[in-house]
Amino acid sequence: IQDSILPDSKIKHLIPQSFVYFQPKDVVSGDFYWLKRLEDELLFAAIDCTGHGVPGAFVSMVGFGGLNRAVNEYNLTKPSAILEKLSEFVVDSFAKHQSKSINDGMDASLCALNRKTNVLQYAGANNSIYIIRASDHPVVDTKGELVQVKNLGILNEIKATRRPIGKSDYLIPFENHSIQLEKGDSIYLFTDGFPDQFGGDKGKKYMYKAFKRFLVSIQDLPIDQQGERLKKEFDIWTHGIHEQIDDICIMGVRI
Repeated sequence: IQDSILPDSKIKHLIPQSFVYFQPKDVVSGDFYWLKRLEDELLFAAIDCTGHGVPGAFVSMVGFGGLNRAVNEYNLTKPSAILEKLSEFVVDSFAKHQSKSINDGMDASLCALNRKTNVLQYAGANNSIYIIRASDHPVVDTKGELVQVKNLGILNEIKATRRPIGKSDYLIPFENHSIQLEKGDSIYLFTDGFPDQFGGDKGKKYMYKAFKRFLVSIQDLPIDQQGERLKKEFDIWTHGIHEQIDDICIMGVRI
């Protein structure tokens, strides 16, 4: 059932210059990816639900259905508005279990790419995105202001709102970023499964710093080959002896 909702066949058709590295920890996954075409806008997301395996997969079905409802029923296209509506759906779905202290929710990165103007809108719930620019031009928003919070050479990190989707004590609204992309730019959406994986000679976490460096190191490769290089790097890191601890979902898109 979960395989049937993942947009495998649509991705290469709608985004030829792209890859998805999707590797569940178990048979089913708490991570999932999502894609929707709306005239000139292309929506795509990477979502990390609470838990993994069967419990995470049940939450992912709520998330997948909620994203489609937000777009199809409520006609939302702005990423921050979609995440707000999705959060409402998740809270309502698990409201009857609140007395049992069930805090099912999600972290997410959601993008809307205008294929005519190459303007990227992004909103995130705890999950940032990376933009790697081929040129030496700074990454700016559509108002001309610098948007990178952190950078590693050519890698720019666009920070997410520090708030999950679902029940939360954080009332801060999801921030919507609007960024003018250039031809050759690469955008990466991801969950925490890869950076948090234990491995190496000392059995430590891979960490986000190493994850950023690796993405920078493979920029000369065609985007559709980068997913395989990430898979190979994961296998090298675990040495085949460290068990995968979480689901993995990484999306890469090149303009």
